[in-house]
Amino acid sequence: MHSRPPQPVENYTNPALIMAGLNLMWVLWLVWVFVGPLAVAGIAWILNHLIDRLAQSRSGTKA
Repeated sequence: MHSRPPQPVENYTNPALIMAGLNLMWVLWLVWVFVGPLAVAGIAWILNHLIDRLAQSRSGTKA
């Protein structure tokens, strides 16, 4: 068996982020239709809080 260096792979970060955004958009739209805008605002607030906590933990700071 020959040992050869791995080939570079394509960066799929941007397509993955775009698909995550589109999925979030239709899920929030579905929640808006069946539950209402207050539920969407609550979900958005929770997601914002979780993203802020993730950013703080990655930067090593505590607020």
